[in-house]
Amino acid sequence: MDARRRSRCADVVRFFAALTVLTCAAPGAAQIFGTPEALNSDAATDGAADGGPHVATSGSARWVAVFERDDDIYSAYSDDLGDTWSVPVHVNTGGSPGDDIDSRPRVATDGMGNWVVAWGSEDPRGSLGGDFDVLFARSSNGTSWESTQALNPNAATDSGEDAGVEIATDGAGNWVAAWYSENTMGGSVGTDRDLFVARSTDAGATWTSPTALNTNAATDAGNDAGVTLTQDGAGNWVAAWTSHDSLDGTIGTDGDILVATSSDAGATWSAPQALNTNAATDSGLDFAHSMATDGAGNWVAVWSSLDTLGGLSGPFDFDLLVARSTDAGASWTAPLPLDPGALSDAGLFDDGPAVATDGKSTWITLWVSNALGPDTDILESRSTDAGATWTAPVAFNPWAATDSSLDWQPYLATDGNGRLVAVWASNNTLGGSIGFDHDILLATTPPAVPGLGPTAAALAGLLLLATGALASRWMRTFS
Repeated sequence: MDARRRSRCADVVRFFAALTVLTCAAPGAAQIFGTPEALNSDAATDGAADGGPHVATSGSARWVAVFERDDDIYSAYSDDLGDTWSVPVHVNTGGSPGDDIDSRPRVATDGMGNWVVAWGSEDPRGSLGGDFDVLFARSSNGTSWESTQALNPNAATDSGEDAGVEIATDGAGNWVAAWYSENTMGGSVGTDRDLFVARSTDAGATWTSPTALNTNAATDAGNDAGVTLTQDGAGNWVAAWTSHDSLDGTIGTDGDILVATSSDAGATWSAPQALNTNAATDSGLDFAHSMATDGAGNWVAVWSSLDTLGGLSGPFDFDLLVARSTDAGASWTAPLPLDPGALSDAGLFDDGPAVATDGKSTWITLWVSNALGPDTDILESRSTDAGATWTAPVAFNPWAATDSSLDWQPYLATDGNGRLVAVWASNNTLGGSIGFDHDILLATTPPAVPGLGPTAAALAGLLLLATGALASRWMRTFS
């Protein structure tokens, strides 16, 4: 038997061995991510500092990623479900020369060819002043971008900071952008940081005048920031953020996660209430949250906290807490540690979570931790019961136990049909294949397999990843 035939026979053995293992695996076996690769295709030569990645999909083949590069905003797109990516292009074109900061981009699409990127910027662009404002750019294909515009209409005359923007669309013509602002909007709100919202019904071509999202903006005294927007495609919108306001003395000022809901695409919002139900009695800071919904009535929020939950979580470190809602954010379960070992990891920090569901009953949270060494790595935990219980954390980046690189800023996106794309910033060289600068890395799960249920599809996807298309080689083995 020649070497080629022996190699193919060995592949056949591995193929059926993998099939046996997978068939015997627990039904709750989670989606399996492929080997991390560089998203920015120029990673070997760019020499730039890339960070703050965000990604969205039209629900078909096209995915668009946006990220920071040397204080500017860049994008790249993929037409093969996130497997390969275009050369990055400049989004915030036409700006003023210099080192003005453009940061924290967010991208959204309605699935009908319209894409909008929004971000914070201190670029005066000739008329906007030197304070931070919210800028945006539109695209009809996600590959090139129209000229940059200001989203907050007072950008040319205000002097307070507008930043931390989030943008979302329900795919039914409604677009919502929310951000924090230090502006008083003509004296209509206080001088602390409050949240504002603007809406569009023409794919971002025009936006309504900003209105306060936190309805207590005129009277509250604590800063509000770090807003996220989540919608379920059924008319329910949930905004969540970190606040140091006491809600008229009903909670502490240590920093809690507040939430408000809307049923009219962001035109009006409910009064803020605490998402973390222990807000009246806790004393630890709650911040850096992430939220996701499966569109089937389940909502999951994950955040970082210094609170010990009365002894359920360790002291003197940041741990991840989780809460769930089944009524579109109107009420939430009491917070619990996501990590079963949270009580014993004192001195370590868990921060910057990103939670998503694949639409096939698996929920995944990624976050930044120093649990595996002095550097920062990405950890992963999974749930198959809508966030009620979670697996013990494991390393997401496969080099976590031995490297000294920084892996951080994870983000998860889903097409809602079994495909997940994870992106993060890292200065790992991937075995010397890319540079020592910070690049954007990604890992993906296999796409959904038509005709297969979630468990069978996960097994098929893992088989492809584990064997590298051995099935096709097997078919040719004895040809």
